[in-house]
Parts: sequence; structure tokens; C-alpha cells
Amino acid sequence: MEINSFVTFETLLAEAQTRKDTLTHEISALKKLMADQIGAFDKQVLSGQDPEKLLEQMDVLQKKIDTRSEEWQTWDNATSGKDRTGPIYQAAQDVWKEGVEIITREFRRQWNSRIAELEKAKAAYLAVCAELGSIQRKAEEISSKLSSVPEGFLPPSGVPKLVTGIDLEESTGPIFPDYNEIKKAFLRGGN
Repeated sequence: MEINSFVTFETLLAEAQTRKDTLTHEISALKKLMADQIGAFDKQVLSGQDPEKLLEQMDVLQKKIDTRSEEWQTWDNATSGKDRTGPIYQAAQDVWKEGVEIITREFRRQWNSRIAELEKAKAAYLAVCAELGSIQRKAEEISSKLSSVPEGFLPPSGVPKLVTGIDLEESTGPIFPDYNEIKKAFLRGGN
């Protein structure tokens, strides 16, 4: 079972990370170029180059570094979840919502399946109880007939009150509690 929104999230995150990596390399290259220009500044001035023009070139280079650094920070905020308005954060929220929906749907399906199994077992149990009740009534009827037999034809111990010895009324509680009780027990964590 795949979370569809996860594909969108992964794609956005991968694209953002790729852009961030590209910017990291660009910034490093620009900083190296700037360091080289600063290091060569004195030599270039001594060789007769215009210092104002060299400083303008360094300013342009610094602006590129600043622009790339700001863009890098924007992508970093997006990939780290700090930017809660961007598409990556929204995609992450969609993943979370879809995951919750899938878990809830699967839980409900399993819950309903188990309740259906319980209902089948309950029906089978009640059918067995009905059959046992029928057997008990027949046994009581036979016991009643046996007790009306003249004493000379009875065994020395006499006629037992109930031949089968089965008493369904002695049950110590329902085997299948009420559905609502099951649900309450589940919601309490099985306690």
C-alpha cells in the first residue's frame, strides 16, 4: 500500500536538495574566486590596473555570493521544514494526512472483519446452546417418565433427578459480551 502524496513529497524534496547542492558548489566556487581576487588585488594595482574597477568586480562577485547564499538559505528552510508555507512542507502535511487516512481505513476494515468473525462465533455458540437446551428438555422429559416407573423396576440407587447432569442455567456469565462492552474495553486499551 503506497502513499501517493509521498511520491510528490519525495520529488519536491529531491529537487530542492539538488538545487541546494548546486548552490553550495556555486557559492564555494564564488568564494574561492573572491579569495583569489583579494589575494591578487595588490599585485594587480601595482601592475597598473584600476583599483576602482577591481573593487567593482569584487562587489559584483560579493552580490552573487549573497544572492546565492540567500537562495541556499531559502532551500535549506524548505528542506528542513522551517518554511511552513512552501510546497515541500505542504506535501509533507499531505503525506501525514494520507497516512492517517490509510491507517484509519485499515484499522476499520480489520475491526469490522473481527466483529464479523465474532458475530459468526456468537451465532454458532447460540445454535449450540439451543441444541443443548433441546437435549436438556428431552433428558428432563425422559427423567420425568423414568420417575413414574414402579419402584420394583428401578435401579437400587433410584432415578437421578436429571439423567444428563447438564444444567445450562449454571453459566457464570455470557461468553460473548455485548458489542458495546467489547468496544469500550478496546477503547480502554483492553482493561
